[in-house]
Amino acid sequence: MTVAYLLPCSCGSEVSVESAQAGGSVRCACGKEIEVPPLRVMTTLRSVGVSTSDLEADVQGAWRRTSLLLLLVGALVVSGALARLAFLYAAQPAPPSLDRAKPAWTVVIWQELRKGAEGPLFRDQVNYHKSLDDWESRRTMALIVALGGVGVLLLAVIIRRRACPARF
Repeated sequence: MTVAYLLPCSCGSEVSVESAQAGGSVRCACGKEIEVPPLRVMTTLRSVGVSTSDLEADVQGAWRRTSLLLLLVGALVVSGALARLAFLYAAQPAPPSLDRAKPAWTVVIWQELRKGAEGPLFRDQVNYHKSLDDWESRRTMALIVALGGVGVLLLAVIIRRRACPARF
């Protein structure tokens, strides 16, 4: 994408030159050789420049690439968060069972229950509640990350619709 400038000739016509021709020379339609000024001076000439359709195409291409990148990042974030959630649900902590307790402990637990004990009765219950709290916080974090990925996907769709309205 180059900008073209109109270089006046002594015959009254104008010759179109590009910035890459700065410092060189061009031939006018009348046959006269015209020196092309340096780029610093050339930018003061009247420009015929870039067509707006070229500019719009470049801008749309840039936004299209940006939206595709955002779609890719969003999809990766969502899929990673969903994989993490699947792993968390597969490894969810199991509640403690009295089946593994020793007979002496079952008697102690039974006596505590008869007295109306509140709170955890044995160590496995305490460990279970700690691991359940940890599991719930990890699940919440994975859900937040998944929602963030969905937000990135939505942003990509919005950008794509604004950049390329004819495609949707």
